[in-house]
Amino acid sequence: MLTGTWFDEMFKFIERINVINVNISNEEKPEAIILDNLTTRYDDFDYKMIEEYKKFIIQLKLKARDKRILIFGSKRVLQYSINLIDLYEPIEIPSDWRGVMMLKAHGRYAEGVDIPADIVVMLGCPFYPPEVISRLAKIYSRMGFKDSWNIGRAKRNSMQKPKIILADERYNRYLNELSRYLEVK
Repeated sequence: MLTGTWFDEMFKFIERINVINVNISNEEKPEAIILDNLTTRYDDFDYKMIEEYKKFIIQLKLKARDKRILIFGSKRVLQYSINLIDLYEPIEIPSDWRGVMMLKAHGRYAEGVDIPADIVVMLGCPFYPPEVISRLAKIYSRMGFKDSWNIGRAKRNSMQKPKIILADERYNRYLNELSRYLEVK
């Protein structure tokens, strides 16, 4: 038994498998917003944008006092905001944590993360660097896959209602895919 996201193209490679799709009703979908005034694109990355992300984090901290704010991002982006947060890639996560915790999108907590949070932020689209994406695209193309993406797990049960903030204009490209899992506002 495995859990994960299944793409129909995968049947080309694994023929004898039973797939159980879990459909999410609109009532169960967490709410998400896309901040389209921010981006961490490699071709548009500058210190002005870093300052905008810092302002965003400060405003979020002020508006969500005593909340658990979980921020995922690439190390390249997170490194500029470490001084604004309470926890960064902790060895152990305290059960009673509050404030802002930052985790690397491709770090130890990226897959299967089970960290209760009131607000989950994807700081930028934590894609791999362009040269890695190019290599992976060639491999996926040879295998017959279309583009794939992942925003991680923010909701582990129906009682959790985290607010999800996708802080990068590039998420607008994925509205159709995102709407299968999130109520994008």
